[in-house]
Amino acid sequence: QRYSNPDVRVRWLAWQNIFRSHPYRFDPMGTVRSLQEIDADALLAYKQEHLIASRMLLVIVGDISREEVTANVTKSFGKLPPGRYSWVPPPPVERFPHSWSIEDRPLPTAYIQGLILGPRPGEPDYFAFEVATNLLSGRFHSVLRNDLSLTYSAYAQFEGGAVPTAMVFASSGRPDKVYQLLIEQLEWVQTLDRVPRWVLNRYLDQFNVDQLSQNLTADGQALSLGRAELLFGDYMLSDRYLDRIQDVTPSEIRRVAIKYMRDIQMGYLGDRRLITDRMVRDLLDDQSLTSSDFCHSGPPVVHELTVKLWEQLWASLNSEALPSRRFVCWCSCRASDQCALPTVYLPADDPYSQHAP
Repeated sequence: QRYSNPDVRVRWLAWQNIFRSHPYRFDPMGTVRSLQEIDADALLAYKQEHLIASRMLLVIVGDISREEVTANVTKSFGKLPPGRYSWVPPPPVERFPHSWSIEDRPLPTAYIQGLILGPRPGEPDYFAFEVATNLLSGRFHSVLRNDLSLTYSAYAQFEGGAVPTAMVFASSGRPDKVYQLLIEQLEWVQTLDRVPRWVLNRYLDQFNVDQLSQNLTADGQALSLGRAELLFGDYMLSDRYLDRIQDVTPSEIRRVAIKYMRDIQMGYLGDRRLITDRMVRDLLDDQSLTSSDFCHSGPPVVHELTVKLWEQLWASLNSEALPSRRFVCWCSCRASDQCALPTVYLPADDPYSQHAP
């Protein structure tokens, strides 16, 4: 059911695209197949390896004394075996050129999500990248929803962690226009050094209010402290977080936008007939292609890829010279004898693969 949700589904497509060669490509919640293969022996082995005290970072926020905490922890978590686990950051993520993962579905609304790799925690550009992402979100939402009414949901979101990313999402019946505006807003952030400081301060003031509101609860404070300890090695840095954000300058935002906000890895869930010329050219890095090469005006149920486009997709999927090109193509035929072209199914470990035609 989780992967039947289009918001979750398009996220998985983009996630598989950006982390195609990284351990993060595996869903920690499992797939239908992996869950079916779990037995009692596997659960016991997992318990012995993972349910150990050295894998736990305990953060406590509240009106409670250290003595009370020690007594309660000793009676509960203190009974876990200590183990020898030591947390280390995940390996670096390989950066690929801009590419798309596409799943063709006869939906009235297309779902688009893009992921951009950012600087790792501790690197000088980390805070500027977070500010740049939030500025992009404000612009993207304002233009698409408030100005043009193209979507009910359009935003960018900084996803901090050991591998920070900027996530851009929109759903619309006009994915061609959404994509064009996304590129334009990315270009706007990359010219931000021309924006007066007072304009940036307006964004930062609202950003500060949002961050402070998230830390009004004990849960929010505990999360902030724990993240600072894991990602930066010192929970006290949580108190200096907003100061670091306020120190970001327009020139820093422009620099990190140019450096990192490229090679965006896209996920697309929807009717491929809505894809138009510019999107097609970006898909295959071929400026000669148009939407007529991509779309087919056949029967309403059978919308096959044209031979010209199929040959290029097939070459992209199988050519060692183009390892960055990865496309997930769906054949919408319900009867195999109607389809003269081969079909690329999703990988065997795809949590949605049991529903493939």
